[in-house]
Amino acid sequence: MAKEIIRKSYIERLEEFKDRPDLVKIVTGVRRSGKSTLLAQFRQRLENKGENVVSIDLEEKRFSVTTKRELNSYVTELMTTPKDYILLDEVQYIAGWEDAVNTLRSNGANVYVTGSNAKVLSSEFSTIIAGRYAEIHVLPFSFSEFLERYPPKSDTRVEQRFDQYLVQGGMPIIDLDDSPRKNRTIMEGVYDSIVNRDVVSRSRMDPYTVRRMTDFMYSNVGNITTLESLASGSGIGDNRTVDRYLDALTDSFVSYKVNTFDLIGKKMMKVKAKYYASDTGLRNTALGHTDDNASGLLENIVFLELVRRGYDVVVGSYRDYEVDFTARSFGKTEYYQVAKTLAGDSTIERKERPLRLLGDAGIKTVLTLDRDLPESRDGIRYLNIIDFLSEER
Repeated sequence: MAKEIIRKSYIERLEEFKDRPDLVKIVTGVRRSGKSTLLAQFRQRLENKGENVVSIDLEEKRFSVTTKRELNSYVTELMTTPKDYILLDEVQYIAGWEDAVNTLRSNGANVYVTGSNAKVLSSEFSTIIAGRYAEIHVLPFSFSEFLERYPPKSDTRVEQRFDQYLVQGGMPIIDLDDSPRKNRTIMEGVYDSIVNRDVVSRSRMDPYTVRRMTDFMYSNVGNITTLESLASGSGIGDNRTVDRYLDALTDSFVSYKVNTFDLIGKKMMKVKAKYYASDTGLRNTALGHTDDNASGLLENIVFLELVRRGYDVVVGSYRDYEVDFTARSFGKTEYYQVAKTLAGDSTIERKERPLRLLGDAGIKTVLTLDRDLPESRDGIRYLNIIDFLSEER
């Protein structure tokens, strides 16, 4: 069995807010991305330091605890002091949980909750909490965590591990020591539970249409998409219906929407966007194949890594050119182009030209699987994608 990985960067973020009991700490992320394990690791750290902790899995308790009053009573009975740490896993199963959590917070408890749907941050919650919350968004394993779990052996190089990561993704539930058939069956179950529990059951949408739309979005990872192309490609035909389905899919973190930003006019272009899967293994499971869009999958992995590192990410549009990712963090802007290979002058020119046109706008990077890289020029650096994913943050 694969070893458990301590999600250090996320635990550090949880610990940052230990001294802020006035804030509800909300851990979000796609189903099976490791939120429950993260909460268990955090609980262990707290208990090792002598803290009083009440931890409840509400997915497990959803048939015995169903209302906010029952939740409040159940938690209160388990508390030792009003200032205990309260860890509530999958809180969205309880109707009116916002009121119960706010009451516990108001009485001095240090509350952490998890949810597999962005609607835990709904307008109703925001109104009740009135801004007194902090979100920590969890993604499946990064490539660095994947390597920690599966270190390269004498007969397995880092490049081979990357190929496995590209196909299998970073869902902690997967174990490379198991058979491919077993892992595929597990991932199919994860995909089904996301579609049926987190999308269909909450939105009352047609499951067949949800899957058609998911398949189209996953097939077009890395490509500019419009409502019209989604409507046509998924066979729905109505833009308003497409928009409603998109909201449900992104709320459940099936995909992430990345808007296009006009780098000249400094404004968001609402009509065009790209959609990236929350996990490449989930995408490959849904489609049943991996080799049709290698460049898109590489973009997908780079996008997820930039989000992990705390960047706000958009697709850059410069006249008729595209910058794959414009990434902003703490007042600085970085630009990234992604290519499977730079072989051929046309590829280099296509990736370099929009970056050169930006002048001295910020750090500019071209990421590729190539090992034989050009020298940095015109303010553009070249990095191997595997090295980029493995570098210290």
